[in-house]
Amino acid sequence: MLDRYDFEIVFLNNRSTDRSLSILRELRARDPAIQVLTMSRNFGYQPSVQAGMSYATGDGIVVINADCEDPPELILEFLAKWEEGYDIVFGIRKDRAEH
Repeated sequence: MLDRYDFEIVFLNNRSTDRSLSILRELRARDPAIQVLTMSRNFGYQPSVQAGMSYATGDGIVVINADCEDPPELILEFLAKWEEGYDIVFGIRKDRAEH
């Protein structure tokens, strides 16, 4: 399915203090589909997501946290529903233990 699309992966660096930015820059150097957007300060989750959505250039957007709490393999299922004509596709977490 992914061979039918030109896609980009936009990573939002919300001023992390670990090695995230240097790792993302290394990935970007190897793959031009990877984009890195670094915030000037930590604006929080929702503003960062909005910035990424504004920066994205595609016809569709999939939002997923880099910590992989949401299974990335679901993206293909979401794309399939989008191809069926749904404007918005989302998952609902079930049986998740909150910490």
